[in-house]
Amino acid sequence: MDSTYHNHKTPSSSLFSKIHSAHPPLVINTTNGSTMLAPNIGSISTSNISISEVLHIPKLYYNLMYVGELAQLGNHIIFYYSGCTMQDPWIGQALGIGHRVERMFLISTLHLPSIPLGLPIGVSSFTSVSPSFTL
Repeated sequence: MDSTYHNHKTPSSSLFSKIHSAHPPLVINTTNGSTMLAPNIGSISTSNISISEVLHIPKLYYNLMYVGELAQLGNHIIFYYSGCTMQDPWIGQALGIGHRVERMFLISTLHLPSIPLGLPIGVSSFTSVSPSFTL
């Protein structure tokens, strides 16, 4: 995904704890040259994480999380040919482990500390299908 809007992205409106319309809807350019609309922006909160300014893009297949933001929080993100690992730098605990599928990294579990994440951010991405995430 390539975009001038460097935010986390999701197709699922049900994940939002707060959501409002983007006026006008944001146009997101994809790597294959097509565009997608982001009609809404909002916040996603769970007991472990709070992410603001997430773009709602109904035509996406995965949830996308920007790697740059996760790294900016101090997490170690290590990529290998066959997969990736995200580690807490202070205790060395694996926060997420994933495997490579074509040009994406699918994270089956992601355990982030209870720190609010602020956006906007960049284009290397974590992606997700409900509880599992893709990098």
